[in-house]
Amino acid sequence: RKVRMEFTPSYIMDRAARYRIKKHLQPDTKFVVVLRDPVYRAYSHYWHAINNWTEDSDWVTTRGYPVEKLKFRQAIELELERMVFDPYHRRHLSYFSKGLYYAQLNRWFSLFDRDQFHILLFEELVTDTARVLSGLANFLGIELPDFTFPRMNAQSGRTLDQPTYDWLSERYTADTASLGELLNI
Repeated sequence: RKVRMEFTPSYIMDRAARYRIKKHLQPDTKFVVVLRDPVYRAYSHYWHAINNWTEDSDWVTTRGYPVEKLKFRQAIELELERMVFDPYHRRHLSYFSKGLYYAQLNRWFSLFDRDQFHILLFEELVTDTARVLSGLANFLGIELPDFTFPRMNAQSGRTLDQPTYDWLSERYTADTASLGELLNI
């Protein structure tokens, strides 16, 4: 059985992507969603921007990506305002918003059947890779070859301090609780 796979993390947040996918792909399309602790996801995303979107990078000079000049906490606090006034911020500097998984998945579940989705937790993928991939293969109806994941997109190399983790985790509390109900976890 042939399977075609593609990954684009921004699809889940893009409000129009699900409609394009519904229009152009087969009705039995399956979706694999990997969720990461939203606080660590935001922190990693921030450091990706810091490390890659510098004044002289191709991302900025050719593609027009914004250069992140704020400290992490300040960027989170000003995110909504920044997203309103700059379309690139919505996609590229939306550190907090991309971790609002309930809102994003709920929109997708309103258009596609829930059983078309396989939700993976990043932390489990890292710590129990064989079990998680076995479940994924079962969901897709395929056999996966033995392989190891290369470390990809490792950005920060830094440790998030506990007070900042707690502050941001508190901001995710309502969404995380709703996500738990939505996914029955």
